[in-house]
Amino acid sequence: MESPGGYADQYLLSVLKSTNVGNDMVTQDRKPSKGKCTIRKLNTLIAAAPDAIIVTGDGFAVQKALARAVVENPDLAKVPAIKNQAVYNLPGFIQSSLIEYPSILAQWAFVLER
Repeated sequence: MESPGGYADQYLLSVLKSTNVGNDMVTQDRKPSKGKCTIRKLNTLIAAAPDAIIVTGDGFAVQKALARAVVENPDLAKVPAIKNQAVYNLPGFIQSSLIEYPSILAQWAFVLER
């Protein structure tokens, strides 16, 4: 998961008036590495209740993990993003890919306006 305050927050979510609920999912003792935090148990999604889940890496691995987690904890099926099938695989953005920024922002805007 991308740590709050990272590139996605600064250049995509803030522009789109959206919020990264990552702070609700990460314990205080966990420190980000290269702007990311690893989350092994997805039960924290219940409290965070995201409207959408954006995957910028291996979409298949995330969908597989979500499916397995829902079987283990059926309450995850009530999370709005999962309930509404709002799990999207989108390109990530890092500041060095500035020329691609308009295209990446447009893709995120298209998905998040739903």
